[in-house]
Amino acid sequence: MRSANFITITKELLTQRRKDAKTLRFEKTFSSGKRFFAFFAPLHLCVFALIFFLPVTAQKVALLSPDGTEKSKDFANRFRERLEDKVNLLDGDLSVAAYLSVSPSTPFNLTATDSKLIGSAIGCEFFVLVRSATQRRSAFRRDEYYETYAHIYVVSSRTGRLVFWKNEKREAAKPESAAKLLDDSVDSLVKEVASTIKTTQNDERNAPLEPSIEEVPDTDSPLAKDFKAPVPYRRTKPEYTTEAAL
Repeated sequence: MRSANFITITKELLTQRRKDAKTLRFEKTFSSGKRFFAFFAPLHLCVFALIFFLPVTAQKVALLSPDGTEKSKDFANRFRERLEDKVNLLDGDLSVAAYLSVSPSTPFNLTATDSKLIGSAIGCEFFVLVRSATQRRSAFRRDEYYETYAHIYVVSSRTGRLVFWKNEKREAAKPESAAKLLDDSVDSLVKEVASTIKTTQNDERNAPLEPSIEEVPDTDSPLAKDFKAPVPYRRTKPEYTTEAAL
């Protein structure tokens, strides 16, 4: 009778120990899970934030002044100071070195092919060309005055197209005054350029891919005039002789 009671008590103790062990393992697992979540939750939030804001600042932009004049360089530096807060602006010296490797003969009148080559050499989605100068002007019934201008070109490296161009100019009786007026307009120019870059990037990302093979135009289309469709080449096959079968 005593042995039966001893066996029963022993079974109950073993059962209780198993339950306590399971409870302890669950508490350890839960505690580890809380520490894991507390450690990685901020990291997940950072990753989500990067994914959400990445399309806004992902575009790489190069700023260049191809004519190399001091006036153009000074204006480009002021333009860079405002633009680098709005887009991902690449290093100026590296951009110039990559641009010189292409060295187009007409930097302000590029072909689409030259534009793509420059963008590929620099490694950017867009590049901005700047040219600025101050000129003395004269006009009928007007005293001598000075004009300071800045030409801004924004080119897409993906398509080679000129997506933005503006001739910003200011006039004054003295060259210093005209240059000061032009400097005051840099902020508005930067906003226009940054907005154009972001809009163009979204449009190019959503644009359908161009066909790699030109399609045959319709018969009634103006493109069909003087158009000759390619004719499959018919290869003459010589007769298989009996000697070749030996």
